[in-house]
Amino acid sequence: MLVGSKKVRMWSFPAIAALACWVIPYCTAQAQGYLTDIKPILQARCYACHGVLKQEGELRLDTGAALRSATDNGAVVLERISSSDEELRMPPIGEPLTLEEIDKFKQWVAGGAESPANESAESDPADHWAFVPPKTPTIPRRFESKEIDFLTERQLRSHKLKAMEVATAAQRLRRVYLDLIGLPPTPAELTAFAEDASGEAYAKVVDRLLADARYGQRWARHWMDIWRYSDWYGRRNQNDVRNSSAQIWMWRDWIVNSLNNNAGYDVMVQQMLAADETSPLDDSQWPATGYLVRNYYSLNPNEWMRHNVEYTGKAFLGLTFNCAHCHDHKYDPIEHDDYFRFRAFFEPMSIRMDQVAGEPRPEKFVEYLYAGSRQPALIGMARVFDKNHDAITHFYNGGDERNRVADHNVIEPGVPRFLEHLLPVVKKQYLPTEAWYPGVRASVHEYETAQVAEQLSHARTALNKVPPLEDGQLQAAEALRKKAQIDLDHAIEQVQSEGQGGALEGRFSLRLDARQGRRVLSNHLPEVQELVDGTSIAFQLRILEEGAVNFQLIRDHKGLLTAGYVGFENGLIYAYLPGGFSRFVVGKYDFKNGESRFIAKLVLHPATDNAELSLDVLNVVTMRVRKLETVVMAINGWDPVGTDNKPILLDCRSGTLAVFDDIRIAVPQQNEIVLNFEGKQYSDGQDVGGVDNWKIGGSSVAPATSQTIEVFDSELVRGLRNSVDAASAAVSRLTLVRDAAVSAVAAAEARVLAVESVIAADVLRYSEAPAIDRTQELISTAISKSIEADVSRGTAELFASRVALATAEKIADADQRKTAMAVAQLRITKANTAVVAANKAVATPPDDYEPLSVQTAKTSTGRRTALASMLIHRNNPLTARVAVNHIWLRHFHVPLVETVFDFGRNGKPPTHPRILDYLAVELMESGWDMKHIHRLIVKSAAYQRGSQDDAGNSQIDPDNVWLWRMNTGRMEAEGIRDSLLYIADDLDVSAGGRSLGNAEALTTNRRSLYYETYPEAGGANPLGELFDAPNPFECYRRTSTIVPQQALALNNSDFVHQVSQKAVRRVEALLDPDSDKLSDRHFVETAFLAVLSRSPSVEESTKCEEFLSSYGDKARAGLIRVLINHSDFVSIQ
Repeated sequence: MLVGSKKVRMWSFPAIAALACWVIPYCTAQAQGYLTDIKPILQARCYACHGVLKQEGELRLDTGAALRSATDNGAVVLERISSSDEELRMPPIGEPLTLEEIDKFKQWVAGGAESPANESAESDPADHWAFVPPKTPTIPRRFESKEIDFLTERQLRSHKLKAMEVATAAQRLRRVYLDLIGLPPTPAELTAFAEDASGEAYAKVVDRLLADARYGQRWARHWMDIWRYSDWYGRRNQNDVRNSSAQIWMWRDWIVNSLNNNAGYDVMVQQMLAADETSPLDDSQWPATGYLVRNYYSLNPNEWMRHNVEYTGKAFLGLTFNCAHCHDHKYDPIEHDDYFRFRAFFEPMSIRMDQVAGEPRPEKFVEYLYAGSRQPALIGMARVFDKNHDAITHFYNGGDERNRVADHNVIEPGVPRFLEHLLPVVKKQYLPTEAWYPGVRASVHEYETAQVAEQLSHARTALNKVPPLEDGQLQAAEALRKKAQIDLDHAIEQVQSEGQGGALEGRFSLRLDARQGRRVLSNHLPEVQELVDGTSIAFQLRILEEGAVNFQLIRDHKGLLTAGYVGFENGLIYAYLPGGFSRFVVGKYDFKNGESRFIAKLVLHPATDNAELSLDVLNVVTMRVRKLETVVMAINGWDPVGTDNKPILLDCRSGTLAVFDDIRIAVPQQNEIVLNFEGKQYSDGQDVGGVDNWKIGGSSVAPATSQTIEVFDSELVRGLRNSVDAASAAVSRLTLVRDAAVSAVAAAEARVLAVESVIAADVLRYSEAPAIDRTQELISTAISKSIEADVSRGTAELFASRVALATAEKIADADQRKTAMAVAQLRITKANTAVVAANKAVATPPDDYEPLSVQTAKTSTGRRTALASMLIHRNNPLTARVAVNHIWLRHFHVPLVETVFDFGRNGKPPTHPRILDYLAVELMESGWDMKHIHRLIVKSAAYQRGSQDDAGNSQIDPDNVWLWRMNTGRMEAEGIRDSLLYIADDLDVSAGGRSLGNAEALTTNRRSLYYETYPEAGGANPLGELFDAPNPFECYRRTSTIVPQQALALNNSDFVHQVSQKAVRRVEALLDPDSDKLSDRHFVETAFLAVLSRSPSVEESTKCEEFLSSYGDKARAGLIRVLINHSDFVSIQ
């Protein structure tokens, strides 16, 4: 590991105990045993309830004296920790003490329970260093602008250490380039810096790098680690978004832009937590709430809340709130209630999808989905908003939301008591219209207007391209169609006059023709408002060609599950036995001898989950009626009320031709619902899909149909009907394409008028002082124009789907034709449904038009704004310290506080508390200017020192705690890949855009932060997998490992071979073409500068030149690979 030389050495507890015995007079062997054996156990298992934070039973055990006086010299403690009774045993939570630990207590108590005199109790948490606001240390005026150096030099003097000399110009330039922009300096930049003799050369470089757009890309990746950036994941292999969002890349781009625009750290924190409240009109800031969207989990809202609490606490406050999820925090003044009060800030939240300027309207955000998949949305912006203002935060025990405490007090948003004085009053916020109804934004109006105009232009162009018909062609075809229709009408009249073959009831019946294919129809019965005992369902059925046909009650339409059914199959009638799904034979029928017509009636008894089924079997030859014995059948919980997932269903299987009619649902004390296929909406030969809530099921197989007919069993009529169909098809083929194009133009024109009217109505009704009468007039116009557009659009789609069907019928391959026809017929069904719905709206218009976007609550709770205000309060002791500790870590490779996400009493104290406080105050007083902190750090002498070792210093401070030299670090995975591409002059540093797949990382050349990262297989690019890519679950500090595969990747991978060849060409391009290009010496010098940012030593130059002269044409690429594998390349020295 290249970070520093060793980990910071911490005092062990035995060492502290020995020191305590040295400084405390009269420390006996027994007292020392207390410090080494007893006190560590008390600290780990007892202090949480009997220490400074809590004194349950008014008992404190944080000093030996307190323990002796309250527990009979330890006897009571010994009794309780040894008890086998779980009600009495201490500690009550977790595993009991081990036999070894209990034996230590026995020996200590038996020896008199001694402890050191004057032992101090636990200090007051209020005095903990991190809970006291930082103050600028006193620094002499002569050290102005060199405050860090003053603070470090004092430590060096006190520890008798000698600071290393300033690093070479090349080392400093490479270091600051890699730190600030993540890329090495070019040979030209190295030369220019070396030749700049002014005293401001380094300062100018720092300013230039901080103003470079690549700075934002470099430091965005650092903050993305800390804030847990992750692209969507959950079930990547199933394309199922369970965690995060497919639009989370917008948050990444927002971080980059914010850093480059030098947004204050306070502003960034505020926007990430509450941009919807603090910047309700600025959609450029809304992606900031991706910080919260990233934590989203589609299967459990509690998981989303838990992550918001835990990671907000760690990232911004350096506090482990998660340790108070199950009980009071053992070390910090965070009570169990505080955890839930902190959660309450986030409780009202939800996510919505907003339209991005220049993009189509996105789909509505799908909230918690416990079945199926949430497909990644490719358009729109995912952002948070407060949806449920009255959301209750439930208190529960044991970290399990199922253990709710019903009688717990109402939990209001809040923070631990030591931070309460920083929290402002939570105030409800009234949002501007554009915030709760983004459809009124100018960008949405512009997009919608442009879209309908473009659609109209395309429709007109398509109409102009339709070729004209030949003279007389249409008239001839129409004449044939009219003659066929007249013949059919005469035949129908003749058959009906003879009393044969008419509909089962009334004028029309429903014929399911599945002699080829299969036809499934469903109806979710929206008119049924209640299912009570005695509800009856009746229907008539005629089987014309025997096979299998049934009437079903569906219990889960999406899952294709049946609750109950009456099935007719090759002479047998089936149903389910009560109590389950085992089918039984209800009765038989003799189809060959005329028993082909049935009247069925089910009387439902929901309480007992069954129905009485009675059946009349009619013989169409003898006209006799045979009544079957009434039976009881299962309905298995069927209830269609309030859902479209439990319809009735008609299923006509392949090889069957059947007719249904007079379906009746009678609920006692309510109007009877009749589905008899009569009325103006039906006509002879019409497919019923989309009419009166009938829907064609996904199990249907073309070319089966479901049509209303007047006559169904006459050979003469059947033949003439086929003639009419053929003649009509011939006419349609001639006019269909033009009719479809004309209809598309009409629909586009109607849509233009609809959009214009909606925008006009929106502009006025949401203005500051709308005129009521004029507003209502515009609303009415918008409603009518929208309905007209819907009718026209449905009609146009119906024509377009008929064109698709006609095209499908011409496909030569039978299987392809069958598939294409099925798709086209389903499309026709959907279009029919849309037309019927639109025509219903004509008769009964809605009260309002459809808005141009989602509309959410007009207010927000203000909770998250209040939380952000507390975090960035000038007197908050934690936020600034945590931030500058992260910045320091990424410059010096070792943090000031080792426990970077735990600044609490169980964390490590700072190695340089005065530097930490100085930088924290500077951050806040500079307007939370992070570039200011970078300047202070990288311009300090401590940062610019050489990183070489010194034997004398290493004896005193082997871990470089006191910064007598610069630590050596290793580039992160992203830095290695980006630098490789950069030295090959092949890195694309353009900003922004969707995340790229990791499979492309070695064949494309964007900066590494633009490739996906997520905690599943494939969530890191190939180099990242080897070089410790960030863990998107939690990555407050990168790990750094060394494995053999890393050297193999940098030496022998295709990627590095390609890079080295391109790097050769780049180096050669930098040479003087007249004198240097063929010179190995000049190539070596420039290659060292390009790859390692330094010149070679004499020995290195000599060996490299010998290598080049010995190995021919490929030697230069080989030399580049050697330099890439040099420790100076992957190191930041």
